[in-house]
Amino acid sequence: MLLLLGRDDVFLADRLLGVHAVQSTEVDRRRFHVSGSVLSRQTIHLIVPRSRPDAGQLIERFDRGLRALQDSGDYQRLIEWFAADNVPVERRATTAR
Repeated sequence: MLLLLGRDDVFLADRLLGVHAVQSTEVDRRRFHVSGSVLSRQTIHLIVPRSRPDAGQLIERFDRGLRALQDSGDYQRLIEWFAADNVPVERRATTAR
């Protein structure tokens, strides 16, 4: 990771990618500062090939499931949990490289 080599000052990533990158270094996560700022927002879309025979039904099933998550409040709780930086991170006891 370029941050650890002193060749970079910033690493931009979504939270999961950032957590994975830090874990892969085996360096204590506390050596890194995670910004609370949002630089941009991305939307996620389900894409199903039109050639798939059950494409319409699959999209409807997905939409129903998403709506059920939203209606139950589970979707918002997941978003809040994710935004609160509760993604589990292993802390390995190693020396910094």
